[in-house]
Amino acid sequence: MASRSCFCAFLVLFLVAFEPTCKVKATDIPPPLCRRVVGSSAELIEFAVNLEYLIAEFFLCISRGEGINIIAPDLVHGGPISIGCATANLDSATRAIFEEFGIQTVRILRTIFQTSSLIREIPMPQINISVETLRSLVYAALGVNNLTPPYNIYANKINLLTASTTFVSLAQQYLRGISPYIVGDEFQQLTSSVLSTVSGNFGVLRGELFRNENVTVVPYNFNLGTLVERGAQLVNRLAMCGDKDEGLTLQFEFGNATNIIPFTPNFTAQTRTAREVLRALYGTGDATRPGGLLPRGATGRIAEKIVTLKLN
Repeated sequence: MASRSCFCAFLVLFLVAFEPTCKVKATDIPPPLCRRVVGSSAELIEFAVNLEYLIAEFFLCISRGEGINIIAPDLVHGGPISIGCATANLDSATRAIFEEFGIQTVRILRTIFQTSSLIREIPMPQINISVETLRSLVYAALGVNNLTPPYNIYANKINLLTASTTFVSLAQQYLRGISPYIVGDEFQQLTSSVLSTVSGNFGVLRGELFRNENVTVVPYNFNLGTLVERGAQLVNRLAMCGDKDEGLTLQFEFGNATNIIPFTPNFTAQTRTAREVLRALYGTGDATRPGGLLPRGATGRIAEKIVTLKLN
C-alpha cells in the first residue's frame, strides 16, 4: 500500500509540475459563425478540392481559353462545364505564369485523388467565372452600381490581378486553417505540399499587385491599390470573421508600411474556415446560400454538412 501511495503522490506532483501554463480564455473561442466544421482529414482535404477546381479552371481559361474538361477530362468526375470560360488579353510573360498555375493545380487535383481512397472523387462544382459575375463582385467592392465602360476583368493583366490573388488567398487560408486538424503522415504530407505550392503562388501574385499598386485601372479614376483594398474589405464583410484580407499598405502609429504578405498581429498566416470561404465565394455572406462563383454550391461531405446542419 505504501508503494502505491508513493506512486500516486509522485503522479500528482508530476502532473502539477507539467501542467500547461497557457490557459484557454473565453475570448480565444471563436463566435458561432466563425467555428470550423468538424470532419475527418479526408473530408477536410476533400473540401479544398473545390478551391483547387476554381483556381485551375480560372487560370486555364484566362491563359488558354479552355478548362479542365479539355485539359484533364478525367478529373471533372461528371461535373458541369464552367460558365464564362474565356481567354484574357495578357502579355506573354503573364500568360505563361497563369498557364503554369493552371496546369500545376491540375496536377495537385490528380495527386489529391490518388493519395487515398478515403478522399472521394467529388464532381467539379458548377463554376461561374463569366465577365458579368466577376464584374458584379468588382462593383460590390467599389460600392457602385455601374462603371462606364462596364468593367471587363479579362481586358488586361491589371484588371485580373485582384480576383486572381483572392482565389489563391482563400485556398491558402483554408489549407492553413485545417493543417492542425490533419491526422496521419500521408494526409499531413499532402496538405503540407499543397499549402506550400499555393503559398508560393500567392506570394507571386501579391508581388505583382505590389509592383503595380499605383497603376491606374484604365479608363477609370482609381488605381490597382484601391481595388485591392476595396476587394479585401468585401471579402472580410462577406466572410464575417475579422479583417483577414488586407490591402497593400498598412497604417501604423509610426507611419505607413508596405503589406505584401498579410499576417496576423502575431505574424502568423491568416486562416479561414470552410464556412468563411463559402460566404465569400457565393457572394451572399451565407454558407448555405449558393451563388456568385459557385452558383450550385460546393461539393463534398463538408459542404453537405454545412447545408444539412444549416451552418450559415
